[in-house]
This record gives sequence, C-alpha cells and structure tokens, in this order.
Amino acid sequence: MAQVIGTISSVIGEVKVKNPLTGEERILSEGDQVFQGELLLTGPIGSVSLELANGETLSLGRASSLNLSDELISMADSPLQAETITTIDALRQAIFQSNGPIEVEATAAGDDESSLQAAVVIDRLGLEGQVDTAFDTSAINALSTAPITQLIGGLTDQVGGILDSIVKLPGQDGDDTGLEDIITDLIDDLINIVDGVIGDVLDLLDDLIGQIEDLIDNGIDLLEDLIDIVVELVQDLVNVVTEIVNDLVDGLNNIVDQVLETVTDLVDDATGIIDQVVGTVDGLLGNLNELLTDVSDTAGNVLDNVGGLLETLLGGEPEEGTAGTVDQIVDLITDQADGLLGTNTGSLDDGLNSVTTDVQELLTGDQTLTEVVDSLLGGEPEAGTAGSVDQVVDGATDLVDQLIGTDTENLDDGLNALTTDVQELLTGDQTLTEVVDSLLGGEPEAGTAGSVDRVVDGATDLVDQLIGTDTENLDDGLNALTTDVEELLTGDQTLTEVVDSLLGGEPEAGTAGSVDRVVDGATDLVDQLIGTDTENLDDGLNALTTDVQDLLTGDQTLTEVVDSLLGGEPEEGTAGSADRVVDGATDLVDQLIGTDTENLDDGLNALTTDVQDLLTGEQTLTEVVDSLLGGAPEEGTAGSVDQVVDGATDLVDQLLGTDTSFVDDTVNSLTSLVSGILDGDSLNLISLDSVVSGGVETEFSLLDGLFDNSTALSLDSAELVESESADTLFSDLENLLADGTKELTSTAAQEGENLVETTTGAIETVLLDINLFGNNGNDNGGLF
Repeated sequence: MAQVIGTISSVIGEVKVKNPLTGEERILSEGDQVFQGELLLTGPIGSVSLELANGETLSLGRASSLNLSDELISMADSPLQAETITTIDALRQAIFQSNGPIEVEATAAGDDESSLQAAVVIDRLGLEGQVDTAFDTSAINALSTAPITQLIGGLTDQVGGILDSIVKLPGQDGDDTGLEDIITDLIDDLINIVDGVIGDVLDLLDDLIGQIEDLIDNGIDLLEDLIDIVVELVQDLVNVVTEIVNDLVDGLNNIVDQVLETVTDLVDDATGIIDQVVGTVDGLLGNLNELLTDVSDTAGNVLDNVGGLLETLLGGEPEEGTAGTVDQIVDLITDQADGLLGTNTGSLDDGLNSVTTDVQELLTGDQTLTEVVDSLLGGEPEAGTAGSVDQVVDGATDLVDQLIGTDTENLDDGLNALTTDVQELLTGDQTLTEVVDSLLGGEPEAGTAGSVDRVVDGATDLVDQLIGTDTENLDDGLNALTTDVEELLTGDQTLTEVVDSLLGGEPEAGTAGSVDRVVDGATDLVDQLIGTDTENLDDGLNALTTDVQDLLTGDQTLTEVVDSLLGGEPEEGTAGSADRVVDGATDLVDQLIGTDTENLDDGLNALTTDVQDLLTGEQTLTEVVDSLLGGAPEEGTAGSVDQVVDGATDLVDQLLGTDTSFVDDTVNSLTSLVSGILDGDSLNLISLDSVVSGGVETEFSLLDGLFDNSTALSLDSAELVESESADTLFSDLENLLADGTKELTSTAAQEGENLVETTTGAIETVLLDINLFGNNGNDNGGLF
C-alpha cells in the first residue's frame, strides 16, 4: 500500500490529486490524506496547505503542481538539520541565500551567558515542483523589490563591517558585558531603522507606481486628443477638397449654362425663321383652302372610291417623280423653307413621300403588315438601300448638317442598321438570338460593330464635331462591352469567360477588359476637356478590375487577391491595385489644384500593405500593430498610420501655407509609445519626454532634481545608490564603536528619516515637473 505523505489542513478553491498511472483524479477537502506517487494540483484560484508527517506545513499556491515523491517522504521523516554560522560574513551570506536552517555560534570571548550564543534558525524544506503563477512575469512588471534587496544588502555590508571591527577591537579580552549591551542595543536600533526604511521605500514605490499609472492614463488621453485633432484636420481636408470639387462642378455648370445660352440663342434665331416660314405657310394655306375647295367639289366622286382618294392624297413614288396631294403640300412647304434658309430638303421630301406611300398601301390593303414594316424599316446602308423611316431620318440629319455644318452620315447608317434589325425581329426574318448578335455584336479590332454600336459611334462623331474631341477610344470600349453582353445573352461564352472579357487584362501588358476600355475612353474625354492626364488612374482601375475578375472566376484565391489589391511596398516602387487607383486619383487632384500628394500616396500604400499582411496572416497582430504605429521621428522612421497623417498634413500645409511637422512628429512618437505598450514593453519615461518636446517649448525633465547631489535613481537597473544621509549614518556608527560610547552627532533613526525625506522630496520634484510640463505660462494647471 502507498505510504501516506501528509494530511490536508486547509483548502481554497479547486484542489485535486491525480494518480499518474491510472489517470484517476479526486477532489481534496480538509482532512483528506495524500499518498506517495500522487500529483498534487491547484486550480487558477486554488491553494492548499499540507501537514507533513514530521509536523511541518507545506503550502502550494494557485495554478501549481507538486509530485509527492520519495524525496518528500524522506524529508518528512527526518528532523531538520541546522547549519552553524560562525562568522559575520557567513551570517550575512546565509540571510540572502536562505539555504536551510541558520544557527549563530557563540563568540570566542565572554562566558556561556553571552547574548550572542542563542541560535537563530530559519527553516527551509528545499522542495521542488513546477509552479506557474498563471500571469506574465516578463519585463512589463519591471518595478520589483530589487531596490529593497539591494538596500538591505548595503546595510548588511555596513553592519557586517562594523561587527567584524568589534570582534577585532583591542582590550576586549576581559569583562565585555557592557560592550555586548552596546552591540545589542545597536543591533536593535539598526533593525528598527532597516524596518522603517524598508516600509518607507515600499510606500514610496507604491506612490511612484500610482503616479506612473496616472501618467500613462493622461498620456492616453493626450493621444486621444491628438487623434481627434488629426481627424478634424482630415475632415477639414475633405471639406477643402469638397469645396474644390464643388467649384469645379460650378465651373462646368457655368460652361454648360453658356452652351445652353448659345443653343437658346440659336433656337431663338430658328424661331424667327420658323415665324417667317409660318407666314409663308399661311399664304400656302390660302392656296390650300382653294385646293381643298376643289377637293370638296370632287368629294362626292372620291367617296365612291376611298382607295382612289387615299392614293391621291398619300400615294406616289419619289423614284418615279410622282407624289400624293399631302406630299405635294409638304414639298411646297419645304421648298419655301429652303428658299428662306438656303437649304435643300429634297431628301426629307422624298423620305416623307415614301412614308405616306407605305401608310397608304397598308390602309388600302395593297401590302400586308409584314410587307409595310419591311418597307418602313428595312434596307441596308452597305447596299445603299433604306426604309422610308430611315429616309426621313436621313433627310432630317441632312438638314441639321446644312444648318450647323456637321456630317451625320455615320449616325444615319447606324440608325438604318438598327431599324433593319428591329424589322427583322418583327417580321421573323431572324431569331431573337440572331437579332441580339446583330444589335450588339462586332469587334472593334476587326472593324465590325453591331447596329447599336454604330448609332453610338455616329452620336459620338457628332459630339466630336461640335466640341472638338476625339471619342474613338470610348466608341471602341463600348463596342467591346456590348459584344461581351451579346456573347453572354446568346450563350457564345460562359459567365466566367464573359467576366474575364469584361474585367480582365493587365495594364503592363497593354491589355484591358471591355469595362476598362470604356473607363479609359471616358477619362480620355475628360483629359481633352480639362487638360489633365488620367493614365495612372486608368491603369489602376484596370488592375483593380482584373483582381476582381480573378476572384470571381477563381483564377486566384481570396488571399492572393487581397495581396494583389492591398500589397506592395512604396520603397520598392510596388503597389496593390487599390493603391494605384488612389495614386491615380491623387494625381488628378494634384493636376487640378497644384498640390503634391506623393507622401499621402506612399503612406496609404504602406497602410494597405499592413492590412494585407494581417488579413493574409503574413504577420502576427503584434507585428502589424508595430508596423502601423511604430517608428521614431528622431531616427527618420514612421509607422504606416504616421505616414498617412504626415501625407495629410503635408497636403494641408500646401493648401493653407502652414507647417504641421511638429504634429507629425508628436503623433509618430505617441503611436510608437502605444505600440511599445501593446507589445509589452515597460514604460520609458525618457521616450515620453521626446514625445512632446517637439510640440511644446517647455522641457520635460524627468530626472533633474530627482535626488540631491549624492543620490541618483537609474530607471534601467532600478538600483538605489546610498545617499549622503546613509553615509552619515554609517560614519556615526563607526565612530561609536571606535570610541566605545553611545554619543552620536545625530541619532541613527534621524539619519534614516533624513534618507527617506530626501528620496520623497526628489520624487515630489519629479511629479511637479510632470504637472508643469506643457504649461508655458498658461493658467491651465499644466498638461494633466
């Protein structure tokens, strides 16, 4: 049966033991016994006290484990052994090492009743086990009890030296009862002083830690205020850009207003001409009345043959030189207009003659509906044929060409082809799929185009003639776009293939999808109108749509697309497609308002790269935070967020003539400080000084006046160096022992109090410096 190790005397939280062989676990409570070979375990908030067989008590803290081994049994069965301390140096070393029981041996001089003969025993079991505090005990908890240990060590060194000098004092071979009393009292006084100093130093450290925590909180508040300022600056920037865009829109509106005003004037002139034509028409109406009178006289005869009447009114063929009565009236009116305007509306007359003839043949039943639709809308411009509606349109555009000096032949041919496609659909000459192909098909590279594309091309040709632009790229892009839509509707290509044709292409290879070509044509038109160069924007949009196409078609994974959208490094001259679009847009802004946004572009590029690294898992969250917020202005480095802020403030400086470099450096330092805290670095007060020294003209001194001339505090090693008061204390003690008297220049307790007061006063000076930082003579009570 396994041997009993001990009995549980107290339990807090969850405590259990585990049999390593069987894996069996049991929950412990007060009074339970534990056995050899078991593993003692405590939970995150658990602790346990174990009474061993020899009467000693073993305590185990939270989140810890202890193997109840044979060694523990032997320790429990054996009485504790004490080591005998024979010298002052051994006593001092034993106190700090604490390696087992400590016993002080009687001094060589004196009788058996010497007060120094009593042994001082410190028990230590020397047990070993895996103890985990469940908390991070790394450099973030830099403020420790090391200064206290060093202080005790310093004091112990001094006491040891004094006691050694006592042992070596001459003339102490006789009765040393009085000297022993002096030493005993002196040791008691030293112990009291050490206790007081330790307590004061601990209180001092607690106060200092509290002040540092307040400083961190206030620093975070300052960072939030600065971020609010940056947000306001960016908002102001947005407002400025908005105003510029609004001014640009207003300018374009003014141009449009001027064009409309010019068109209105032309309309007014045309109205005058029309008034003249109306006057002429009035005269013609008189003639028409006479004609109608003649018609009335023959109405009885006409009623006998409605067909003959319709043929007389609407019939005739322009190719044969014949026309119905209505056509003759229209021809008479257009001839009068030609006389006034110097135009030639013969084509319009012939077209209207053909339309009325087609209507007459439909009403009289000379042709079927299908035949009339074919006559109205049919014809092929390539064959020089056209339906009657096309002839009317051609006559109308000829009149426009004569009035404003344009050439609308392409528009005429496009409309002719479009009406022919509609006619073939209505008459069933072609299927819906064939008509869609005829309407939207064609390839600009092959010089072919659908009828819709030809209409668009004719319309853009008219725009080019009116405002002096070249919209060929836009025409070709729209042609390619409609072809992609046609291939999707007719099933000539799959959805994946159409998406690739719409959005694919690489600007570096000189290729582009149809959507990119439309965008390129539109930006070309903008460049011609306002004198800009949007090539970078075109290439960026091309790359962006290609990334979207790769994602939709599965050519790349989501991670690869994110890398292509957001990746790149400005230092290497590379950028993701989203960055290239931003760069193109800012280039356009620079051209319009004369700014230089290169720093803003590079900052946004670096920022999107950091986001890409986080999304794709190429860097950990800690590394990304460091890349976003890290850097130091004095080293010329900055995180991506700082670079964006720097670019934005540069733009503000260019627009307003300001210099916000101190804001950039301050934000950079603050974000670096936050990054360090998030990474687990200890707070560096010297760095905090550099955060604000560039933006405020008051020096932020944390160390000046911390202690008097003989005292200093090193934040790096946390080592407390003895002060002038401590030197005086030990000097007085040495004088006491040398003279064999209790008379002191000042009491040891007073010197210890002076040491504490000096340290406390120095810390208060530091806190005063911190509170006065940023005051600059203002009455706002300092920075915090």
